[in-house]
Amino acid sequence: MTIEIRLVAPDDVPEVLRLVTSVLAEFGLEFGKGAATDEELRHLPASYGTKGGVFWIARRDGELLGTCGIAPVAPTIYELRKMYLQPASRGLGLGTRFLELAVDFARSRGATHIVLDTIEQMSRDRVLRGPRIRP
Repeated sequence: MTIEIRLVAPDDVPEVLRLVTSVLAEFGLEFGKGAATDEELRHLPASYGTKGGVFWIARRDGELLGTCGIAPVAPTIYELRKMYLQPASRGLGLGTRFLELAVDFARSRGATHIVLDTIEQMSRDRVLRGPRIRP
């Protein structure tokens, strides 16, 4: 019952889309309302790799538990993107593991800042908690 975190593969995309759609619905949102977001997810992993970013997925016993991406928006600024966790996988420390991977990845590429752009329904207080997170 070990959680495996690995880079997304093209075969994972349909399942990633289902997870994102499900989590967005939980917050009263709809997948398909942002063309850039749609295209970004539909063309994984290339949509991150060609920008100098990375996109991970987490699985346990073959089940997709969550996703997380990070990509540069400026030479020293990276953006944390698409961190979605199934409700049953929340509280397992998976968000923290994703965040640590993302921070380490960005720092190894010279990042001095990591930003998170979110909406009120998915505010940072609901999404990420911990001593390394500040407004």
